[in-house]
Amino acid sequence: DLTSLYNTTGLLAVWQFAGAPVADPSAVIAAGTYELFALGVSSCTDTAYVTVNALASPVLGPDASTSVCDGVGVDLTSFFATGALSTSWTNVGTGATVPDPTTINVSGQYELIAINAAGCSDTAYVQVTIVPNPVTGAGQTHTLCGGTMDLTTLYAIGANTAEWTLNGVVVADPTAVNTSGLYTITLTNASGCTASAQVLLTIDPAPALGTDQLASVCEGSTFDLTSLWALDTVRGHDGEAVGF
Repeated sequence: DLTSLYNTTGLLAVWQFAGAPVADPSAVIAAGTYELFALGVSSCTDTAYVTVNALASPVLGPDASTSVCDGVGVDLTSFFATGALSTSWTNVGTGATVPDPTTINVSGQYELIAINAAGCSDTAYVQVTIVPNPVTGAGQTHTLCGGTMDLTTLYAIGANTAEWTLNGVVVADPTAVNTSGLYTITLTNASGCTASAQVLLTIDPAPALGTDQLASVCEGSTFDLTSLWALDTVRGHDGEAVGF
């Protein structure tokens, strides 16, 4: 605003630039030398000159946007080259200053103002979207007496894709596993976000008794059932342990 530089109250003031009148001396943008001609009531005149230097403003480039999985965090400082510029970040939605722009984990629009040594500035924006991860639920522990287990019944998959692994190796058929171990399920949603849970499966071998047997004893005599099979415990038809 050239008019703010001199007090021309009561004077006829004319601004010129390169020999041509300045249409709006209160808002000039071209660099160069401007001439002020002032005429008083007694036809007295004075002339002054103002040199306007065009200082380069920072150029941040176009605005940016990003989507990340919950828990990953966004480094806002990675989107623009700010070098020796003075920078400040603001959450547009809340108006709050961002204390650490390198670890953003809340969705929203963030504003960057960068100022150079001359006081010139530029503004840019980053739209951040935090995508929720799938929900697996807690880990589980299961014990079986022989047979197989269908791991796919343990967790709700929903629209996610699921992969089961054992010791880092993909389980070919998780519907019928027969090996003890710590199994890991990894769910992946449409955005590529993942979540995992583990199942500790113990499959105890079922006892192998062999064929049924027939024993005959005289009335009043006793018979040692334990002699027929190698057992830790023998139970009767009612499920109660039989003592010997």
